[in-house]
Amino acid sequence: FCISDTSYIRLLLNKIIDPNTPHSRTPYTMFYLLPVCFYTFLNIVALLSTVHSKFFTLLYFLCVATQIVPQGLLEFRYFILPYLLYRLHVPQHSWVVLFLELCQYTLINLITVKLFLNKTFDWDITDHLTPNPQRFMW
Repeated sequence: FCISDTSYIRLLLNKIIDPNTPHSRTPYTMFYLLPVCFYTFLNIVALLSTVHSKFFTLLYFLCVATQIVPQGLLEFRYFILPYLLYRLHVPQHSWVVLFLELCQYTLINLITVKLFLNKTFDWDITDHLTPNPQRFMW
């Protein structure tokens, strides 16, 4: 279950980060994401600091690190709670931005449901006389 549950994440990370895969052009491919991560970190700090104190911002990152660092696997579901807390504590945007965010989440959910319903595979190890199609879900 764990292997099939994380297969999409594993494939994505192997194609982007792992320097030993044939898709990476140089051994430094994994470092290309560092500016994006650093910019995201600075953006989160700036947005949280405008509303809350530095102590709250430090405590927020401490709690996020406490939740994410001990995990054996890197999955998107581990970032749901920190993202929700971040989203609750940043200043509200205009209605247009909120509507675009709603459209983005609706599109992601529709793609997820479409993949779940239409993307099936056959499991070789089965105890049933008539095997049922299996589905990926993360």
